[in-house]
Amino acid sequence: MSDTYPGSETLPDDACRVAAAKKLRAGSAWATIASSSANGICALARSTRAFASSTSLASRSSMTTIVALGAALVPAAAAMAQAQQKKAVPPAAKLATVISDTGIAVAAAGVIVFLFVADVIRPGSFARRPPRNVVAVPSVIWLCCALLTFLAVVVGSQLVHSLPASMVGEAKALRHEALAQLGGGLLGLGAAAFLAYLLAPRGGPDVGLRVRWSDVPVGLLCAAIAAPLLLATNMGIELAVKASQGAPPPEIAHATLERLVANKTNPWSWVMGVTAIVLLPIVEELIYRVFLQSFLMSIISSTWIALLLCAGAFAMVHYTMVPPYVLPLLFLLGLLMGIAYERTKRLGVPILMHIAFNAANVGMALWAAKPR
Repeated sequence: MSDTYPGSETLPDDACRVAAAKKLRAGSAWATIASSSANGICALARSTRAFASSTSLASRSSMTTIVALGAALVPAAAAMAQAQQKKAVPPAAKLATVISDTGIAVAAAGVIVFLFVADVIRPGSFARRPPRNVVAVPSVIWLCCALLTFLAVVVGSQLVHSLPASMVGEAKALRHEALAQLGGGLLGLGAAAFLAYLLAPRGGPDVGLRVRWSDVPVGLLCAAIAAPLLLATNMGIELAVKASQGAPPPEIAHATLERLVANKTNPWSWVMGVTAIVLLPIVEELIYRVFLQSFLMSIISSTWIALLLCAGAFAMVHYTMVPPYVLPLLFLLGLLMGIAYERTKRLGVPILMHIAFNAANVGMALWAAKPR
C-alpha cells in the first residue's frame, strides 16, 4: 500500500496519514466494525449471563480497497489510519483529503451505475434472474439451523468462561477473552458446517451451500466492488457526526479493538485477531446469509424485502456494542454481502467479502497505531 496519492507523489507522509485518518474517523464506522462484528454473536452470549460488559474481541467484516472504477483515486482512501490531528491541517494534507474524497465519490457513483446497468440492483432483476432455490428446504429447517448455530457459539464461549482461571486466565484477561472467542467460533463453525453438509444434497446445486476454490477470486472481486460504497457511506457518517456533535468521531470507538492494538505484541492478541478475521466471518455468514436469509426468502415473496430484513438483523444485533452511527454501515455491508450471495449462488463469496473487510479493518487499526 503506497503512502502517496495519484498525481501527488510529492505529498509528505504525514499529509497522507492525515487524509487517511479522516476515512477511518467515522468513529470506527469503518474501523469499529472489525471489533464489533464478532461480538454480534459472542456478546449476546455474554449478556445472557451478565457478561455483556466484557464482550469478546472485535471482528467483523471485510473489504479490499480498490475497485476498477476510479481505481486511480480510491487507493488514497485505502491508506486509512493515524491518530486524529488536533493541530491545524497542513495544505498538503487538505489536498490529499480532497483527492481521496473525490476518488471515493466517483468510484461509488460508478459502482452504482455499473450494478444498475448489469441488472444486479435494477427493479425486477430477481424475477429475470432468480436467486438461490431456498424452497427446496422447509423454512422451519432454515430457522432451526440459524438458532442451533447461534446456540453453539454461545455454548462454546460459556464453556471457556466456566473453566478455572488456571487454565484460561482471569475473567477479563486478554488470554481469557481470546480463548472464549475462539471456543465459541470453533463450536459454532462445527455445528454450522455439519448442518450445511446435511442440507446440501437436499437443496441441490442452486441452494448455494457448496464452497469451491473459484469462490476466492469472485469473493475478492465483489469485496473490491463494494469497497467504494462502504467508504462513501463512511464519509457521510463522518460528516453527519461532525454536524451533530461539532467534532469528528473517534477513530476507534470500540474498547476491545483498542485493547488489541495496545497489546499487538501479545500472542493472545494475534489469536484474537485471527479469530476475528477468519473464523468468525465464516460462522456469521452461515448464520445470517445462509440460514437466516434463506429462511426469510422462503417465507417472503419479495427477495429484496428478505435481503433488507436480513441486513437489518445483521446490523441491529450489534446495537449494544457499537455507536449508533455505525449501524448504517453494518446494514449496507450485510445488504451487499446478501446481494452477492444471491447473484453468485456461491457460499464462499460472502465469506471472502467478510474476511477481506475484517482484515482491512484490523490492518487499518494497527497501521493507525504505528509510530510516526
